[in-house]
Amino acid sequence: FRSIAVVATELFTSAFDGSNDRGFCIALLAVSNGAAQFVEPGFDAFDEITVPRILLESCATVEEAIALFSKMQKQTVFIPCHYIIGDRHGNAAVLEWHETSGMGIVRREKSQPFLCTNHYLSSLRHVISEEEHEEESRQRLATLGSHLPQDLDDDQGLWRAADAVRMSALDEDGSIIGGTLWTALYRTALPGLDIRFL
Repeated sequence: FRSIAVVATELFTSAFDGSNDRGFCIALLAVSNGAAQFVEPGFDAFDEITVPRILLESCATVEEAIALFSKMQKQTVFIPCHYIIGDRHGNAAVLEWHETSGMGIVRREKSQPFLCTNHYLSSLRHVISEEEHEEESRQRLATLGSHLPQDLDDDQGLWRAADAVRMSALDEDGSIIGGTLWTALYRTALPGLDIRFL
């Protein structure tokens, strides 16, 4: 499928965030996990920033993405992460995976917003130690939920909620240290596609 994605130019096969012409969208969120196990890149598995590209190019729905993600050989090369996905039909899920602990999937009811920050939401949270950043991520998730507007069509309210949990991505000297690099809003239920970045 045709897609638009945020990519790293030196990693041309990657995608961090994007949507395709079928209304399927995905975002990669880093997981703060001091117990990460990294591997040397291999050709027998997809790394964590190639997974979104493969799903964008292959899937039209959340169900298709879950099925493909479940079958893919995966490896953690850069950063432990999870993926929040959604489709034009209002379905959403979080896909999680860990090198030694396996895979976890969390779904949500169509009528409810699905919020995600930087800690595991699936059963993986019980088997992987996330250390000091987990509590901070949980607090940001609670803050995000409390700032969410009643009307989910209120784009300005959604931006204010995102801004309430934005973390500085720059150190005092201007170098990138992590944090919130961008925020994206995907409106996939409309005819066409509306994408905005903050």
